Order: sequence, then C-alpha cells, then structure tokens
Amino acid sequence: MSVAQETRDQNAVSEQEIRAAQESLRKVRARGVRWLLDHVADDGKPAAADIRNGYYRMPWVFAVVGEREVAARVLSWIERNTLTAQGDLREGVPREAFVHRWATYPHSLLAHGAWALERYDTALALVDTVRTTFQDPETGGSYMERPEARTGRQFIFPTAQMGLAALASGQSDVADGAFGWFDRLWAAQPELPDVLYASWGPQGLRTVADHDDEFISKIDFRKPRQAFYAPGISAAFLTRYYMVTRNERAKEIATGILKLSANGTQDQYNWWESMQICKFGWGSAMAAEIDPTGDHLKHVVRMARWYVESQGEDGSWVPSGFLVPEPNDSHAIEKTTEHTLWVSMMLATLAGAATRGPVAAGR
Repeated sequence: MSVAQETRDQNAVSEQEIRAAQESLRKVRARGVRWLLDHVADDGKPAAADIRNGYYRMPWVFAVVGEREVAARVLSWIERNTLTAQGDLREGVPREAFVHRWATYPHSLLAHGAWALERYDTALALVDTVRTTFQDPETGGSYMERPEARTGRQFIFPTAQMGLAALASGQSDVADGAFGWFDRLWAAQPELPDVLYASWGPQGLRTVADHDDEFISKIDFRKPRQAFYAPGISAAFLTRYYMVTRNERAKEIATGILKLSANGTQDQYNWWESMQICKFGWGSAMAAEIDPTGDHLKHVVRMARWYVESQGEDGSWVPSGFLVPEPNDSHAIEKTTEHTLWVSMMLATLAGAATRGPVAAGR
C-alpha cells in the first residue's frame, strides 16, 4: 500500500458516519430555523432590531433553508429601515456597532442574502459600496473601520466575507483583490503552524496588536479562548475562489490554513468555554468539495457533534461567555443565524459525499 493510499484510508469517513451526521444536523437545523422564525414580526422586522443590528445574516440563512418568503420580508424591512439608497448602513442603530469594528461585515452578508433572493439591485449596491468605500485599493483587504474612524487595519474574516459576496455577485475585481490580500498575509506568516497573525496594516503584517484588537489579531492554536474562526472563513472564501479561477495557490492556502485548526488544541471544542471554532465545519465542508481525498469530511463530522452539543434547548446559540457575558436577543439572533447557516452548508456537502461514497472517492 502506498503512503498516499494509507493516508486516504486513515482519513476516510464511512457512509454510516456521514448518514449519522446528516440526521443529527437536520434536527439541529430545524430547531434553529424554528427559533429564528419566532423572532421575525409579520412585517419582516427582526426581534431586538431597535437595540442592535444583529440581523444582517437573516436574509441569507432564510433563503438557504427554504424560507424564502420570510427572507424576502426581512430583506424588504432592511431595505426600508437599515440601508440607504446607495447601499450603505443608515446612521443610528443599523450602523453604530460597525463604525470601529467589522465595518463591511453587514454589507457583505446582506449582499449575499440579497443575491440568493435575486434582489440583484440591492446586492450590487452593497458590493459597490464595499468596493468604493471599504476595500483598500492597494492590498485588496477590507478596512476594519468606517472612513470617519479609519486606521488602515484589515482583518481576515471581513475580507473573506467580502470576497464571498463578490464571488456570489460576479464582481471579480473585488474577489481578486481579496485573494491577493490572503496570498500576501499567508506568505508573511512568521510562526506557523502554532500562531496565525490575522491582520494587515499600513506597514504590512501586524504582529504587534493595538490595545483593542489583541484577541482578533493573534491566534495561538496551542491555547484556549482564541479567535479560532479565522481558518474556517478563510477556507470558505479561498475554496470558492479556487472553484471560479482554478488558482492552485488559493487551494494551497485553504488546505494549509485549515490544518492550523485540525492540529490545534482540543480546547477549541469546549463550547461551554468558547464558541469560536464554529466556522471550522463550514470551511472544512467547502474544502471537501475541492479536495475530496483530504481529511476534511472527518472534521465536518466532528463539527456536527459540536453543533449538537452546543445548541441551546430552545434551538438558539449565543456568543462565548467570556466575550458577551450577558447576551440579549440581538446576540442570539446573530449567533443562531450564523450557526444555522453553517449547518446548512455542511449538510449540502455531506449530501454530495453520501451519494458518492467514502471520502477517498475521486471527483
């Protein structure tokens, strides 16, 4: 037996394991969807919308899980109450949480949801705002802050989500810029595989954090309570970018960055301590679709157990307690939309895997 064949056999996931993961994830998804539906008014207004904008992922998740009418009602409410005619967030509650942090994240996720609903005008307005106002024209990264508070810092997960929205809407210039940013970031890493530096600034890779971003700037995979979500969302974008461009470097980075989580501390999975590993299942699922002989499905199955264990009895999820000690409905909506969406993505990948058999099957 060759080394390659032995590795494939060790990483293979049985059809029984896939079926079991599918069954459990369908139940998880159903509970999450029910909880979310109970938190949307008849006019499409999300619960707690007057407190904080935690609803930006709602149109996308409802469209993906088949609740398109609800998705359309929510998006229409957002268009009337949250967005300007130019595709930006309105001042006040819709914008205030994103002035100094994650400025483009709501735009990108709303754009993805609008595109899934075929509301192309809204989606393109949002992506155009990101392109002209929030994407660094030199690095291709997504600025951390809005223009009025800008420092030049750029981070992994807003840049990845910006790239995903650009791919979904066919805006190749934005997606190419985001990929270029990841290429430079990955090449500049000085402490792999133990540490991932997740941000870029005017001087290049940021290995020294500011006082307000240490948690999100440096991820040490040997320690608990880290921003473990970075590899998963990175791989989600990079695998989709590979599908569009067949750029082998994108595939290389995607598989390499997922290995950081795969080989990291088991404390990543202690959901009662930290919810930060949540995107690893999504990223692994996306990677399994371009690298079916790798070990990615093994991690999808592992993350299926994590989602079963971490979901609340009412079907919701909330953020990590050490970050948000007293979550409200806005935080629960933010987290439950996210997890329900990733579970749905994982189920889609597992459906393909179940029909073709073991992981080692070719493509």
